[in-house]
Amino acid sequence: MPASAIYQTFGNQFPDMHLRFVDSNTYFTWQFAVSAVKDRSKRVPRGSTNRADYQPFMDGVRDLRARWGGLLVPEDVKSALQSIEEAFNLPFTEWTEAERYQAGTIVDATHLGPFPAPAELAALGF
Repeated sequence: MPASAIYQTFGNQFPDMHLRFVDSNTYFTWQFAVSAVKDRSKRVPRGSTNRADYQPFMDGVRDLRARWGGLLVPEDVKSALQSIEEAFNLPFTEWTEAERYQAGTIVDATHLGPFPAPAELAALGF
């Protein structure tokens, strides 16, 4: 059964993403993937000027894009990547117009999956 979801960004700089997945397990798989990438940015020591500290996050964003497609990389994650690229004078990652979320639209990701429940959910009995 298709699962609808809303991805909320903090600070209201970006619009909330409205999403539709083939099922809830696939949604949770995506959600865990996004959370894992965002967690990588939290592991960077505050005020670090060492590019290597940011590499796991940058690699995570690229892996997320490769697995789910650019449209399913949230705009706040794209913005964080661009800030890092700018800080280290790296070439900016190019996102096509089709990879940019447009407010008020529903991202139909029902062509992805179905995926089994992530291990974190399976351990909880879901």
